[in-house]
Amino acid sequence: MGAFSWYVVSATLSGVFSVAAGVIYIKDILKGGETRPNAVSFFLWTVLQAIALFAQIKSGATLSVVIVIFVTLNTAVITVLALIGYGYRKYGKIDFFCLILAIAAIVGWQVTGNPILAIGLAIAGDAFAFVPTALKTYREPRSEHVPAWALITVASVLGVLSTDRFDTANLAFPLYLVLSNGAIFSLTYFGRKKPIVSN
Repeated sequence: MGAFSWYVVSATLSGVFSVAAGVIYIKDILKGGETRPNAVSFFLWTVLQAIALFAQIKSGATLSVVIVIFVTLNTAVITVLALIGYGYRKYGKIDFFCLILAIAAIVGWQVTGNPILAIGLAIAGDAFAFVPTALKTYREPRSEHVPAWALITVASVLGVLSTDRFDTANLAFPLYLVLSNGAIFSLTYFGRKKPIVSN
């Protein structure tokens, strides 16, 4: 009973921190703060995380699916805000490539119907979608929100700890989220410590 309770607590906290991260990120966008999300990254994250979500559910995922649910909702809202004028506006070939990769992941999942393969395709596509925001954050670390990325990184760790099934279907995507979210947090946190260079 104690072990099961820990899984429930971890999943609950993961969801709470995910929601909190999305709320403070969106709040900073709307109040005219420095946060300027990359629309391409967030759109692709929304699509690919939705694929991973349905694949996990289909494969019998446990409470580790909570983090993916909330992250998908957060990115969907942020995508809309980015597209209506609050987002970063410098796009290049890498953004187009990520879009193509996302479409390929969707088609691959629909064709194969294999949940494990779908998760693999989602992670690969998500990793490429991560690149535009990572590059933007490296160049302009103040364009991302440190507290939000800190919270979503903690939520990702809790998402991993919330599972009682240690297999690919349950752990692959949550573990990937720990690495990718932690990377963006590190880029924006340590990047802000550098002196601002005027153009």
